[in-house]
Amino acid sequence: MKWLNAKSLRLLFVFVSQELRGRYVGSTMGIFWNLINPLVMISLYTLVFQVFLKMQTPDHPSYAAFIFCGLLPWMAISESLMRSTTTILENANLVKKVVFPTEILILNIVISSFIHELIGLVLFIILLLILGTPPGLASFLILFVFIIQIIFSIGLGFFFSTLNVYIRDVTPLLQAFLTLWFFLTPIVYPMDKIPAEYATYCRLNPLYSLIKMYRSLLLKNQVMQLQDLLIFSAYALGMFLIGLKYFQSNKLEFSDYI
Repeated sequence: MKWLNAKSLRLLFVFVSQELRGRYVGSTMGIFWNLINPLVMISLYTLVFQVFLKMQTPDHPSYAAFIFCGLLPWMAISESLMRSTTTILENANLVKKVVFPTEILILNIVISSFIHELIGLVLFIILLLILGTPPGLASFLILFVFIIQIIFSIGLGFFFSTLNVYIRDVTPLLQAFLTLWFFLTPIVYPMDKIPAEYATYCRLNPLYSLIKMYRSLLLKNQVMQLQDLLIFSAYALGMFLIGLKYFQSNKLEFSDYI
């Protein structure tokens, strides 16, 4: 990856800094405005599933903590995917007129989204402390999972940002797919609620293993299973290599289509 050098890293730092300033600076509530949506979702799902439907979770006595833990990786991945998909078109003038590694545009979106997840992770830990169930030493392994998750998201960003240059219908189709993907992933319901005859198919979902690792580390204070780590790592590496290859094979043509 010759494009990833000291010069491009400095450029990436500038992009990310501008992205974060634009997102958090200049607003009275600043960072907290970006947390309202997940907090509303957590409150709504807690009301419906725990209060109305009396759903119990095996991972943690608090359903709010259970769903918060699942939403952390989901929101980072879905946000980075949607925003990176459109970033080439949104920066058309930059892509056409300035010579720079366009891969930086994808990395900027993904890293910014995951910084936002880190802020959510801090709030989640505060919630666990309030509930009297602080995370244990195993939770530090979440940083390792976090890196693999970023690699997975970068691969998705490379692939769909390229596809969106040629097929402009990708964005609305992706929005519909993300809704389907959300409910097919055990985020708002426990994994043991999945019927046995469908469990094998659910494990093909890369986020199945990711969510499982998050809850093992942060809710159960247990080291994640090696099988889950290997499965998600394979998905992440595969997606990254496919996405990068597709992006770099087509990026010289971007200016002709945007």
